[in-house]
Amino acid sequence: MVPEKKKGLACPMLGFLAVSFFLLMLILAVLDYPGWVLGETLVTDVIDSDSTYFMIGGAVGGLLLAFSAVGKSGKGRPGRIGEGLFIILTGIFIVWAAIFNVGDKIYEFSVLFAFIAFILAMLSSLYDDFDQNRHMGFGSLTILILVAIFSMCVFMEPEVYQIGTLISGIIWILIRSVRELYA
Repeated sequence: MVPEKKKGLACPMLGFLAVSFFLLMLILAVLDYPGWVLGETLVTDVIDSDSTYFMIGGAVGGLLLAFSAVGKSGKGRPGRIGEGLFIILTGIFIVWAAIFNVGDKIYEFSVLFAFIAFILAMLSSLYDDFDQNRHMGFGSLTILILVAIFSMCVFMEPEVYQIGTLISGIIWILIRSVRELYA
């Protein structure tokens, strides 16, 4: 019996690296911003403070995120391909948000479309997870994170939901990277 060839670990590791680097740079940017208080200060205030940490973290994190999704086109599954394409778009829009200034139309466009592309990636992953009962546990976690994101956006102030959606997105990317190790 010939054992099955194991998939490469490069794409999931790039997902872990993207999240780790982005999170580290976000923490450094918050520490660099005087007077930032969780739940009272907008994340966009940190971005607008000319913090090079966040700009570097956003640009490199977005690139790593986009490259981590390249391996999702396997087996021709439409949900998996859609997830990969939308994560690539999310990464590109995150890079744009890191490059342009807060208040510019292109910045607002890139943040909005990064959010939309990310939600579409989550929905595509749901389709792939629940298609033929493939990964019900991971799909259930995605549903919980989607509900949390929409609940924060509807019921909380921007100071809370900005950081909450960032943390939820980070958790989802980590979960998807773990799933890639087993799928």
